[in-house]
Amino acid sequence: MKSAYDSVYGQGLIFILPIPRLDKLIEFVKKKYVAILNTSNIENTSFWTSEMAPNEFTVLPVFQDKNLLVQITFYNNEFEYQAKMKDVAAKMNDA
Repeated sequence: MKSAYDSVYGQGLIFILPIPRLDKLIEFVKKKYVAILNTSNIENTSFWTSEMAPNEFTVLPVFQDKNLLVQITFYNNEFEYQAKMKDVAAKMNDA
């Protein structure tokens, strides 16, 4: 699932991708992907996993999956996003 939104900090893009081998993905992100982001000058990013505790704030629906890793990154505009993703994609081929 891909979701775009605007905030006071700029535009954001969220990718939600549940996968069955979360431990392997987290290992890859720590060892390789973060370095690729850094060399592409992508600094305003964070990674999140689900908390499997019961939702105690029922007014706000949650998406919970034990195999979920979410990356949230802010870009100044769509052009910056496209340019940086092109750079990341090229570097991912070498990873």
